[in-house]
Amino acid sequence: MNKAAFVCCGVMACVQGAGVCLAQGEPPAEPAETPATIAVGPVAEVERDVRKIFSQFFKRTRSEISHQRGWEEFQRFANDDRIYPLLIELFERQPTNVRNDLTQFFAENAGVHAQTVVAWVAVFEDGDSHRAHANAMLQGLVGDGEPSDGAQRVIAAGLKSGDDGPINRAAGLVQRFGLLRAVPLLAQAQAQPRNSGGQGVRTGALAQIVVGTQQAFVADLTPVVAANAVGFQPTIGVVSSGTVLRVIDAVVYEYRTDVHQILVDMTTTASGEPTGHLGYDAAAWHDWYARVLEPRLEAEDADG
Repeated sequence: MNKAAFVCCGVMACVQGAGVCLAQGEPPAEPAETPATIAVGPVAEVERDVRKIFSQFFKRTRSEISHQRGWEEFQRFANDDRIYPLLIELFERQPTNVRNDLTQFFAENAGVHAQTVVAWVAVFEDGDSHRAHANAMLQGLVGDGEPSDGAQRVIAAGLKSGDDGPINRAAGLVQRFGLLRAVPLLAQAQAQPRNSGGQGVRTGALAQIVVGTQQAFVADLTPVVAANAVGFQPTIGVVSSGTVLRVIDAVVYEYRTDVHQILVDMTTTASGEPTGHLGYDAAAWHDWYARVLEPRLEAEDADG
């Protein structure tokens, strides 16, 4: 797990009001002072204590009694959002049920950051059953409203990640919570050029196609001499003629049909008109959003 990315797009971004959430409106106000924003000491000391608790009560034991004692010990750090990335990192190799308990711990104790942390688990963490548990927990935290600004930033990060898994899961959350402001991000995520994988600059052609004919001819003769006899061993050469097609560069696009279907279903329902004709054209989707959907959303916001 990328701890730095978690801090940037998730908990700390929510605390600092940095970035722009899916709502694309006014920057979120600073959260009111609550116990969830209280630090309990220098971060190095806190992280050392957290690692010690994990090692003592979780790392080498499967005892539920020991685990319960560990959760009780973690309670004194529950209000310090600085340790959330570390906790996820420490528990990522634990059994699924223990990781689910960690998600439950966040949901019950992380205060204003609960939705942000649980959304991160639902979008980015490994393990289908673990993510499904976090997904269900996030829906319970959000209820009938919209996710918090921090959770929306996590969803936006998933759509921008370039990875199929997080993109598809983030798109599912967009549909689940009806986040119509995410339409531009969905339009961009439904079809993207495939990453080269960091292989660097390629030299030479990607492929070569030859359409032509080959004509054989005697290119050389090698004399073969024996008693009272002489002969020649021919060397056969080939002359090629025709056309050579060299492929110097290519761009491969990935089409994410699940994201596309979510995009079409949401926009068709919201606008009352079919949008399937926009296809995978991101520019066409952006133009349609600016002309049709965004004015409606702004009017709804103005009406309260």
